Amino acid sequence: MNRYLLAIILVVSFYCSLKADEPYATYVLGQHRVVSIPEKALRASPSWAENAENPPLSARKAIKLAKVVSGSKELKLKLESVSLTPAGDEKWYWLITYTGTYLSPEGYFGNPVTIDRVVLMDGTVMQVKMPDQKER
Repeated sequence: MNRYLLAIILVVSFYCSLKADEPYATYVLGQHRVVSIPEKALRASPSWAENAENPPLSARKAIKLAKVVSGSKELKLKLESVSLTPAGDEKWYWLITYTGTYLSPEGYFGNPVTIDRVVLMDGTVMQVKMPDQKER
């Protein structure tokens, strides 16, 4: 039980530390990818004022925008979590996580799949990229 609590605390503190222009690693089908939030995009997104009850973008809309379609009958994905994450100075974003399993054509299960999507408060979905891929 204590190991699970420690793991949750570590994951939450890792995600809470993501600021603009600081990429974090994710793996898609065993391949290393990165997600980052350009400073310009974060500044352009609406702030969530401390006295406002709800964020500018609802969780439901963020989930809809971040929806992942596997495009493969071998990969079955499901929504795992939706987290509201601070990025500093009243800037927040949604972190939407999908998990799934990959079943090869031969019937073997592969490693579990996790896909993270970052959605800014203006509805912009940040793209997952190869580590050396530049912004367009």
